[in-house]
Amino acid sequence: MIIVNPIYDVAFKRMMEDNEVATFFIASLLQENVVSLESKQHECFYKDQPADLPVVCLDFFARIRKENRRKSVSWVKIIKARTIPDCDRFMRYLCDLYNRNIALLDAEIEGHPNTVLLLECEEPDIKSAYARFEWRYKEGDVYVPSSVPGTLLEVLPGKCVVQIGKIIERSDSELSKMLSVLEQARFADKKKIVKKYRLSPDTAGLKKMTEVLRQLATDAALLKEMAEEYKTRR
Repeated sequence: MIIVNPIYDVAFKRMMEDNEVATFFIASLLQENVVSLESKQHECFYKDQPADLPVVCLDFFARIRKENRRKSVSWVKIIKARTIPDCDRFMRYLCDLYNRNIALLDAEIEGHPNTVLLLECEEPDIKSAYARFEWRYKEGDVYVPSSVPGTLLEVLPGKCVVQIGKIIERSDSELSKMLSVLEQARFADKKKIVKKYRLSPDTAGLKKMTEVLRQLATDAALLKEMAEEYKTRR
């Protein structure tokens, strides 16, 4: 199956505009039962003059059903960054805005954002492609990880880190199947915009995700739109 490379910035944004795909993506990474999802701010390409900072940030409100059947609403922030320094600068920038942002949230939102960090680079102190962490909050809107290697971001609030370069195709779990879509291998073009996906989608979430990515890769009009949009980001 030919699909568009989902870490291509404009393709990732369009993929996450599909509510069913975004719900599956977030539920898989957070390992939570997400029953509904609402987009808060659907894109933020942060630019730091004189050089652009290649960071994509998407925000959602996720309604989660816990094991005790209690429902809560969590603020989920997805950050896709090419390097750790890029993400570090972006998170320090966001720290200055948190007080204002939190004041604007709906009253039913609890606490600070759960961040999913998608790294296009590799963090040497984290060996696996996917890692979950617990975080503690420090006075002054500075977030300090309690169990994260010291070289990782000191200002990152969150739940999990995905190192895209360390993803190896597997199919033994729902999470592994979802991550296999992000694997950076078997490209069909030199620009690494489209790739060949080999696994057979066997769940509703994975089928929908690959269906959206296949349409983006095979529709000439959509490919042209994404190319034009990408130019405006540079």
